[in-house]
Amino acid sequence: MYITKYFITHRLPSGRNILVNTLTGSVDFVPPHVAKQMEEGKFTETDGLEEIMLREKGYLFDSPEDERKVISDLRRKEEEESGLNPYVFVFCLTYACNLRCFYCFEDNYHQEESVLSGEDLDKIIGFMERTIGKDSNRSFRVVLEGGEPFMPHREEILEDFFGKMNRLAAGYRGFRGVTVFTNGENTLSYLDLIRRYAGIIERMLITLAGPAKVHNLYRVSVSGKGNYEKAVTATSVLLQNGIRVHTVLNLDKNNIHCLPEISNELHRCGWMEKENYLGCYVSSIKYFDSKYAGDALSEYAIWKAVLDFDGRGEPDAGLFHLGDMKHLKSVDRLIRCRRPRFHNCAAADGKQYLFGPDGLIYNCTKVTAKKEYSIGGYRGEAETELEEEKVKWWKTGTGQGSGYCDDCRYAFICGGKCRYEEDRLGFRPEVCRRDMENLCRLYLDHLEEGNCPAPRDIIYDN
Repeated sequence: MYITKYFITHRLPSGRNILVNTLTGSVDFVPPHVAKQMEEGKFTETDGLEEIMLREKGYLFDSPEDERKVISDLRRKEEEESGLNPYVFVFCLTYACNLRCFYCFEDNYHQEESVLSGEDLDKIIGFMERTIGKDSNRSFRVVLEGGEPFMPHREEILEDFFGKMNRLAAGYRGFRGVTVFTNGENTLSYLDLIRRYAGIIERMLITLAGPAKVHNLYRVSVSGKGNYEKAVTATSVLLQNGIRVHTVLNLDKNNIHCLPEISNELHRCGWMEKENYLGCYVSSIKYFDSKYAGDALSEYAIWKAVLDFDGRGEPDAGLFHLGDMKHLKSVDRLIRCRRPRFHNCAAADGKQYLFGPDGLIYNCTKVTAKKEYSIGGYRGEAETELEEEKVKWWKTGTGQGSGYCDDCRYAFICGGKCRYEEDRLGFRPEVCRRDMENLCRLYLDHLEEGNCPAPRDIIYDN
């Protein structure tokens, strides 16, 4: 008899004991002695019915090989179903930016004036069309970002970009639209252009880092002035013009306490009453520099803060959206849909491509402009621009066969290590497992109470 390592036992607030299969998503009530013996890794007092149930639910096998066959079957099914998820093509218009946020992962590249050209756009669209194939229904989404895409004197390339996206929209029924990331500093100078192409702009996202006094410490213009007023004004004007807008709330340990103030600010601005305001998209600041890594927040810490702030034990779905919390999303997907995760992120599953103004292709937004992490280029003459060995490198950090993940009971929730984080900070399995365990147990407690979120990612989901 072989006991799976992919399980956790948990005592719910009601006092009932459950087993959770972290591979199949099965959640089962069990008597205390069964939970105890599962944790001890031996069965001495189970009756026949208990053993039958544990086998049927994937907790017991005759051998490790039998479990590996289940994993293989689930992986094959996941690969088939993930084919329905959209491709994401990210256009990094320029590395130049009019802000100097201390936490930006592109901090060393903002001085560069390189910008995508019309010829670049044509080559990138050619790459996209070869990737999508001939199926006009194939789902894909386009993201426009920087740097800052709405820098001064970008009228010609922005007109070219949106015009070409308009033609893509007309030719491909699977085109989901353009998602635009902007800081609001100079965005309104392009209001006429934005209004003309509103039909293909799926949403615009403008970042806040807290109320004015906090935001202006995090997000500062080149001149040294805080960006809060311009970000808020841009959001208000875009909403008044019918544009769908998300606030991206960037959080770390130093501003998480501002949730009540942020809530008050959003209501004061009157955005919550507008149908085209899509809410506050909560995102943890990703620190890959050891100097700041201690300020990063786990998903557990963020969700716990949101729950504590609300006071009723459930997040305000009309205000804070948790779709950027991929591990929480994976827990929810496993429990609700019985779908394990076999990749850590879009960079590893081959569904995301970012095109930099340096002529290089990246598959992770956090490595933008770091040439050593590129996976190919788009300015060459050959149709195949990707370097397979570099693509493979990203995939080797995830899932089964990747060291620590082989023995981790949460491997099929998180999908494996973040390749870039491991490369920059080293892999910290004790942090990884502790955060996943805390997140899973918090989810299970609130699942029993019937108030768990169903976090939906705004870019990578259909």
